[in-house]
Amino acid sequence: MKTQIADLDRGIYDVINEERHAYVADKGLTPEIVREISKEKNEPRWMTDFRLRSLEIYNSKPVPTWRADLPDLDVDNIIHYVKLDTNLSTSWDDVPEDIKETFDRLGIPEAEKASLAGVGAHYDSEVVYHSMRVDLEEQGVVYMDMETALHEHEDIVKKYFMTLIRPNDQKFAAHNKRVPQGQVYTERGHNPNCGDDITLHLKVEEGVIVDGGYTGHGCAISQASTSIMIDNLRGKTVAEAQYHLGQFFRLVKQGATDEEKKALGDALVLENLADMPTRVKCGVLGWHCARVIQETIEN
Repeated sequence: MKTQIADLDRGIYDVINEERHAYVADKGLTPEIVREISKEKNEPRWMTDFRLRSLEIYNSKPVPTWRADLPDLDVDNIIHYVKLDTNLSTSWDDVPEDIKETFDRLGIPEAEKASLAGVGAHYDSEVVYHSMRVDLEEQGVVYMDMETALHEHEDIVKKYFMTLIRPNDQKFAAHNKRVPQGQVYTERGHNPNCGDDITLHLKVEEGVIVDGGYTGHGCAISQASTSIMIDNLRGKTVAEAQYHLGQFFRLVKQGATDEEKKALGDALVLENLADMPTRVKCGVLGWHCARVIQETIEN
């Protein structure tokens, strides 16, 4: 496992392509810049307003003290949106050669052929290539970049956008991404299908889960699910946690009763994982770690 930056083969990733931009936002993050970016992306008014409210929340919150120190972070010197001078393509052959070479180095075409159900290749701030398996598309599976979805399925985006990781969680990411102070039980979970790698930390005192956190990386589903789980487990006894974990596994694998759904709280937003077999492993990863810790404590 690569643990240090020096261990990596920099030749694979440190490649600089010629800049080919149709639009570059000004540096910084201000209401004016947010409005300009939203206008450039041709977003509906409600999305622009949502982004402006999120910016207000961001500006009102302090930098978290429980994560790595960020003394050199200068948001005012970051360009937050760059639009390429190429259009979205559904054919790999139509992707500009220099961009295609970048993704070739990362193994995207091979991964798509071997195991992926769909691919969205993101370059700078835009998706430049998108594909979807025909058999899944025929079953009604919707998989597309956010910009396209916002126009073709605006009602769905408006209903679910930012409901897992909410704008007011904290300044940068899910608020439970940390290691609690003191002695903790630790369990690592890995999902090779998606690349999720999460280590769960639970602090237990006199049979009660008094705090929790997680470290690692993964897709939005794995991280949001783990963060929600930690919120739900905090304050529960180990025995109560065991029952709660069972409720969640039934929810995403076979369906839960109305009473169980009510008890799951925010975790209920993950109910539709039962209809997405390829994403279930992402959603239950943190919960499996919690179950291992719970069994360790009881044994």
